[in-house]
Amino acid sequence: MRPRPAAPSARRWGALLTALALSLGVGLAGPGHGVAQASPAPASGAPAAPAAVVQSSVQAAAAARKLDAAVSGQGVAAIQLFEKRLNALRKSKGLKPLRFNLYATQDAYNWAKKMAATNTFRHTQSAAERPSMQRFTGSWQVWGENIAARSTVDVSGIFDQWVASPAHLANMLASDYDTYGVGFYTKRSGDKGTWAMYATTVFYKTKAGKSLVGSYSGVDAYVAAQPLVVSSSTMKSVAGGSVSIAGTAKVGATLKASVRAFSTPSVKLSYRWYRSGKAISGATRSSYKLTAADKGRAITVKVTGSRTGYAARTVTSKATAAVKAGTLGAKAVTISGTSRVGKTLRATTSSWSPGGVKATYRWYRSGRAAAVGSGNAYKLKAADRGKTLRVKITGSKAGYASKAVASKVTARVR
Repeated sequence: MRPRPAAPSARRWGALLTALALSLGVGLAGPGHGVAQASPAPASGAPAAPAAVVQSSVQAAAAARKLDAAVSGQGVAAIQLFEKRLNALRKSKGLKPLRFNLYATQDAYNWAKKMAATNTFRHTQSAAERPSMQRFTGSWQVWGENIAARSTVDVSGIFDQWVASPAHLANMLASDYDTYGVGFYTKRSGDKGTWAMYATTVFYKTKAGKSLVGSYSGVDAYVAAQPLVVSSSTMKSVAGGSVSIAGTAKVGATLKASVRAFSTPSVKLSYRWYRSGKAISGATRSSYKLTAADKGRAITVKVTGSRTGYAARTVTSKATAAVKAGTLGAKAVTISGTSRVGKTLRATTSSWSPGGVKATYRWYRSGRAAAVGSGNAYKLKAADRGKTLRVKITGSKAGYASKAVASKVTARVR
């Protein structure tokens, strides 16, 4: 005789109550705990199998992606159907959609599977039974759970039962929840095709300013983010191609990646520049302007050719010589003012190239080695009478060799 389907149950906990529950290893029924009447089992004969879920393009593509066992075990289509109905229901009430979370889904699927294996019907009651709660420590504020066991309806049927139950519906329409995970597990027994559905949904409210690891905008976004599983023995590879570096290895100069075409047509190229073997942040174009950080280092570039349906190919250039110091540029210095004791002379020059150069000034009297003044202005003294003055400006900048430029001498000071 088939066991009677258990009435689904709902539970909602706050973070403080849950912390106490975890320390004691027991479960607490908070607000939102309730029971809804499930559809009774048919009087005789085996129940019909769950209605097939129409596969979407994402579900079809999932076969080529490496999905978590909690997702692949119940099928992407089941989660898609539940998510679509749940968020449509919330939208009809003016509520924001819930985000799909992988770790909450692991908890939900594993708990549904455990209820089926042990033929039990109860909420999770310890940290070991809900690992995501520990993973999200410090990031979540409110947690809730809907469960169903020994049900003879499919995914949509369980959804309808939860909607019909005030306690379950309260969890599904709670405005403070922002994240969910769901698990459906079908337990089959005997050779007459008998089965029963077990289900769990986990809800979370995230603390302000926090985020829950493993969250996606929806299950489709999760599937799309997973790596493709491709057999290298049957997949074509991009062929050919090479790269070399053109330009002078000097700070301030620009290097260019010179690519010899890949033999595979319609290949998209991507670039990555390296400094002594380490990737340079933001250097992902076909050219790269050398900076002070490159001085004394060797530069290489890697170019990846990719095409849909092909395994990508990456080629690497030879390394440049160690990057030399850059060269500063400035025109001659001029002195303005009257060569008379008590007057002020001023030194001017055109802008340095590149920008950001620090300039220091030294004034000299009649060619003597010792400077008599500094700064871009010099007030003539009695000791300068009958002498000539000149000024030397020295520019310096990190990664560049310093450069000095000097003025012509002035007329003799009167």
